[in-house]
Amino acid sequence: MERQTEDTAVVVGRAFASLRPPSTMDAAVSALREAIVRGDIAPGSRLVESALTESMGVSRNTIREVFRLLETERLIEHVTNRGVFVRRLTASDVTDVYAVRLLIEVNALRRAGESSGRARRVAVHEMREAIEAGRTAIREKDKWGLGFADLNFHAAIAGLSESPRLIQFMAGLKTELRLAFAATNDVLDFQHPYVERNQKVYELFLAEDFDGAADELERYLSEAKADLLDRLERARVTE
Repeated sequence: MERQTEDTAVVVGRAFASLRPPSTMDAAVSALREAIVRGDIAPGSRLVESALTESMGVSRNTIREVFRLLETERLIEHVTNRGVFVRRLTASDVTDVYAVRLLIEVNALRRAGESSGRARRVAVHEMREAIEAGRTAIREKDKWGLGFADLNFHAAIAGLSESPRLIQFMAGLKTELRLAFAATNDVLDFQHPYVERNQKVYELFLAEDFDGAADELERYLSEAKADLLDRLERARVTE
């Protein structure tokens, strides 16, 4: 189903103008990425090259390169003879993302004793900041701030690996997860309980009970996956 064409271009054009003066390419990629992961452009929406070119004031070649880059991030997809669309994550996509998260995050916590002291100190600092940011977002009813804080908490865990490649890979998963969160009907309601679950993982980590923290995270991610799948299904039914 095609949704939002000219309106989509207006949304992205507005975001693009606010992001200058980075390079034209960087600003265009950032504008379209943010519009997608914030839910301003709904999953399944068609992205019209000519409309985006006009609204953003960039060349067709630039828009095509933006499409190419965002396709590698798995945010959009090219459908032969139909055009370019915002991806609609399937149950299989979500299940796969969470399977990878379990492998990365649970293992990073379980092996945290092998991480350097500096990596553990950085993780403690970033976890604590993410929890505080999440609580602030709840008070202010800032749904995107809450989602961003939660993902930062998990990025802090991945950082324990001290592997630049793994950390970069995790950043890609964060983008896909934001796409999934945006497709739920109520991001605040979905994310709210996990701030305190993050606190529990943090406390176990701080006490250097790394196995306990890993076990708690494993339970938590399994429950979060089931919850997200249920919400995505309900959101599709009500479209």
